[in-house]
Amino acid sequence: MSLVVFDSLSLGFGQKTIVADLNLRIGASDRIGLIGPNGSGKTSLLRMLAGQQGWDSGSLRFARGVRVGYLAQDLVVEGGQTLAAFVVNSVPGRADLDARLAEAEADLAAAQAEADSEEVHERLMEVAERLADIHERIAHFDTHFTEHEALRILAGLGFQASDSGRDLSEFSGGWQMRAVLAALLFQQPDLLLLDEPTNHLDLPSVAW
Repeated sequence: MSLVVFDSLSLGFGQKTIVADLNLRIGASDRIGLIGPNGSGKTSLLRMLAGQQGWDSGSLRFARGVRVGYLAQDLVVEGGQTLAAFVVNSVPGRADLDARLAEAEADLAAAQAEADSEEVHERLMEVAERLADIHERIAHFDTHFTEHEALRILAGLGFQASDSGRDLSEFSGGWQMRAVLAALLFQQPDLLLLDEPTNHLDLPSVAW
């Protein structure tokens, strides 16, 4: 199965051609290393795949529902949450589920406070079904995206157990890059794009 298809894609900047009539398929199990000198366009190709860069002609098609994770060279990471929370909360959709749960619980409490009637019963049933669906979705998240797995990935990238409770802003730029890499690995995207990810990693972390 092809996750991405380049079809006669071309991109250039001024007189410099990055790619011309590129035809390429990226499969679900492919591992691709992109090698070239500085300024040859490696980052431009990754940015196109990440949806951050356009092209001049041709097309770039993705399979339906493909989730893309992108680790850029230049990162801006804000503090305000712990390292462990940053990784766990990076999974798209969990924050929205928590907000929907709080809203549904408030609707349930409001309905229960009203006088008994057929209309209230119908509303309670609707809210109960909504709550059941939200709890099922949260259970899926909790099964597949556990804090234990987040801590396992952080350990593999060289973080100490005591680091998990530290604010993200306390880490240097290199360690913040590792935190972002950990978050991307935790998200389990279908297509993972890494732009020179080993720049700030030691050999044990690279091997891991």
